[in-house]
Amino acid sequence: MPRFASCAAPRSAPTRKPDGALDRETIVAHVGRLVDESIDCVAVSTAHGHSAGVGDMVKIIRQAFPALTLVAGNVTSADGVEFLAKCGANAIKIGRVPAPSAPRASWRAWVFRS
Repeated sequence: MPRFASCAAPRSAPTRKPDGALDRETIVAHVGRLVDESIDCVAVSTAHGHSAGVGDMVKIIRQAFPALTLVAGNVTSADGVEFLAKCGANAIKIGRVPAPSAPRASWRAWVFRS
């Protein structure tokens, strides 16, 4: 019989320095605490995943935790998938919701790389 564990989803906005750069030390410390608690996966998720900020966050986490499963998104193009994969994501969420009143399941997919 398969074993299932509970899932926790702590949220955190990326911490930035006064000059606008991501605060690498704070991000690594935050993810490190999750890793210390045996988290299996971290997701970097935003409405516009094909952006420098998301790419930089993925790179920071990937560099600090090379064995951690890392999910990133949301993107709506092949270029977005390629971008996040090159940044170090193991899985990319593809999806869009065209308007606040649209059904939440407009279309979504996951891309996993091995």
